[in-house]
Amino acid sequence: MASDLAAKAVPDGYTLYLATDGPFVINPFLYKTLPYEPLKDFVPVALVAYTPLALVVNPDKVNASTVSEFVTLARANAKRPLDYSSGARAGHTTYRWRPSGSQQAYR
Repeated sequence: MASDLAAKAVPDGYTLYLATDGPFVINPFLYKTLPYEPLKDFVPVALVAYTPLALVVNPDKVNASTVSEFVTLARANAKRPLDYSSGARAGHTTYRWRPSGSQQAYR
């Protein structure tokens, strides 16, 4: 909703929209249509933060030391979903991943 409002704001110099990559990179793949055009309605002004991510596994439980080995392992065990988490503080959900790409949140 914020992206839509920012995209339609009057171009008077008083609207500044600070967003993560979600509205511009992730949402176009999640939704068939968006109320805004990520590449046409917005102009990047500055990189405010850089957040590196890491894929880590428990070596005692997961026999993979590269991303390729991990994906192969996940596909070979398609009937048993992998448990994973964003590793973030409270408020984020732990998921189960299936090689088909579907996710199931733990409750």
